[in-house]
Amino acid sequence: MMTEDDAQKIIEMHKAGAAIPSIANEFGVSLVTIKRWIANIRRTHDLPYRKKSTQKVRMDRVEHDESQTSWNLKLAREYITREWRAA
Repeated sequence: MMTEDDAQKIIEMHKAGAAIPSIANEFGVSLVTIKRWIANIRRTHDLPYRKKSTQKVRMDRVEHDESQTSWNLKLAREYITREWRAA
């Protein structure tokens, strides 16, 4: 069972950027248990989420993909979005 002191230590470690598995190892509990504890702490304390926004992740992925390919992506996008009609 988690005490208030444990909750404060989890909050400090989480805000400091400690990985969830290392927090679980610190307390000697499973990963599932520590995730449940963190969810409970979020209900009662001010513990922010650390996940990047989906939009940011998508933009990072697009920029990485564009820099890693030899294809002309600008022309490819034009062909995909162009309205094609028979002459």
